[in-house]
Amino acid sequence: NWLRIMNIQFGWIDDFYKIIIKYAKPFRLLKVLRGGQHIITGVKFSGDNRKIVAVGDKIIQIWDIETEKQLYKLTEPYSRINAAVFLPDGNTIVTCSSNKIIQLWDVNSGTRIKTLKGHLHSVFDINVSLDGKYIVSSSADGTLRLWDVNDKKEIQKLVCHSNVVLSVPYLLDDQIIVSTFDDNTINTWNITSGEKLKEFKVHFDDVGCNTFSPDGTFVAFSVNDDNTVRIWDVASEKEIRVLKGHAGTVKGLTYFRDGQTLISWSDDDTIYLWDVNSGNKKLKLICDANNVDVSPDGKTIAATVWGGSIEIWG
Repeated sequence: NWLRIMNIQFGWIDDFYKIIIKYAKPFRLLKVLRGGQHIITGVKFSGDNRKIVAVGDKIIQIWDIETEKQLYKLTEPYSRINAAVFLPDGNTIVTCSSNKIIQLWDVNSGTRIKTLKGHLHSVFDINVSLDGKYIVSSSADGTLRLWDVNDKKEIQKLVCHSNVVLSVPYLLDDQIIVSTFDDNTINTWNITSGEKLKEFKVHFDDVGCNTFSPDGTFVAFSVNDDNTVRIWDVASEKEIRVLKGHAGTVKGLTYFRDGQTLISWSDDDTIYLWDVNSGNKKLKLICDANNVDVSPDGKTIAATVWGGSIEIWG
């Protein structure tokens, strides 16, 4: 350590650069995928880090990001696609839309496999269990629904209340569903019994977006009044961290798979990477992103931008 300090003082800073590269990966813009003038509002990586699915108004795009080739461009002429996610095998994607339905698509052929019906209003969000057996969906009809992937049918309906169910992350070995509502209430549910396990409310008037840590221990959400991101401990229902830096409204949040880094994007045209333990900014990217996802290995960031393009950072 003494020799390294002396080297840095004398201007030899190779060791210093090695430390910086190891602990603060300098993401840079690698490529831009252009798929036309469609508005793209959502993006998700496949489990192998190689492909992404991008969705928006009446459009679904599947890309191989290594070759920069658009594998398929699927259209839904009568609905807005709200979200999409890959099944763990990487061969199937699941989409949900404003026309109340959920659809499964074959990635290799681009064909529709199955349409799941049951929700009475727009389906806002979907997620898939880690083992790929179940799909969970949330809707403006005030319900969460659990679907069997193999049988392709509804097996559980959780009736919440009159509020809109906004998001449905899967947590805790696929036995617990966590849902958030438009009144800033957070609920956890047992997927087998349908029992509500816990409910608490985040006491801020203007909450924007939220996301959960991979292990379900923490929930991060944005407060539009002051452009902050706040991290709460789910068990104690207490705030543990306030992240300050954005000059505009935070549009979205997501965790890296290791749970140690949180990424946020804002209408101030920035993306921030945060160290969740210290609350410090690790990196700032200049990007007018409307949606962002991080690859499972944490090495690549995909950001959808206005105009229909997808920026790949790595």
